Amino acid sequence: MYDCSVCGASLPSRNKLFAHLRNGACSASPPSTREEALAEDAGEERFIYVVGGRNRGRTLCEVERFHISRGQWEKCSSLKESRGSHGVAACGGVLYAIGGGGIDSNLASCEMLEPRGGEAWRALPPVSLARHALCAVTLGQVVYAIGGWVDGTYCSALMEELHVPSNSWSQRAAMLHPRRLHGACAWGERVYVFGGAGDHDKATMKWAECYDPKEDQWHAIKDLPVAGVPRLPCRFQRQIGAGCFDGHLSAALLPSHWPQRC
Repeated sequence: MYDCSVCGASLPSRNKLFAHLRNGACSASPPSTREEALAEDAGEERFIYVVGGRNRGRTLCEVERFHISRGQWEKCSSLKESRGSHGVAACGGVLYAIGGGGIDSNLASCEMLEPRGGEAWRALPPVSLARHALCAVTLGQVVYAIGGWVDGTYCSALMEELHVPSNSWSQRAAMLHPRRLHGACAWGERVYVFGGAGDHDKATMKWAECYDPKEDQWHAIKDLPVAGVPRLPCRFQRQIGAGCFDGHLSAALLPSHWPQRC
């Protein structure tokens, strides 16, 4: 079967898929997520946040956001704790900053910000393992903290989930491959993880895997076309895009296939 990347329809052959696209049998407009539709209906403003990080060796607590409709940057409440290489995710209009590298050591601490109320960041219960170079991703009412680099010594396959209504952490099934500096994205009812680095500085990987919350199990999926560190995996229409850099730029798409190096 061949899946249409625009509307998701399954066609029995490549020719049928081409005819489906050529004849305009599907909508060219990508479907909005439920959250996007609700935001549009409510006339809510949208922002892109930059949270903490590092600048020339200095670990930051500053937070800024880009006001999309105005086309300008704004300053926001600073983090309670400076952190870099941390995980950041949004869920239900709330922003979460998880773990990362602090000024002196790795962090297990977490904090949250409710931008609508204009409040300061508030502390959350910590994750069970202090680490940086991890990923954070949201699926439904759950925020996942995935993998990471522990004390500059080893990679972790650990995955923890934050149950948002109760603000409580619990451990879920570990990844098939421990990794750091990887990419993660939620799509449909699963979480996808791509590439990253291993325990050695030059050991990047091309393995990809997906997590099914109903099974609490990870499954291997088709490898990336080249090993590398992904940059901003994101969902586009009914596919996931991931770009890797290993000295060359490589682009990849799910679920249909991984295109070759660009």
